[in-house]
Amino acid sequence: HPTEKAVGILRPLIHAFSKPGDIVLDPFAGSGSTAVAAALSGRRYIGIELEGHYCRHARTRLAGAARYAVRKAA
Repeated sequence: HPTEKAVGILRPLIHAFSKPGDIVLDPFAGSGSTAVAAALSGRRYIGIELEGHYCRHARTRLAGAARYAVRKAA
């Protein structure tokens, strides 16, 4: 659990194996990288994590998911 996974790597996988509105299940949620990638991809998300401090971190990270969005240059 000590590392956050790159959202940019997870998003293509989520796009390849699900459709917008689908539910993405992550039974080892950790820091919430998959949750962020799912949210930014228009998917719903269920995460399972035993460690309370990782759950709190993932919730905080998901609440700020917009900062992970790729913005086009003007």
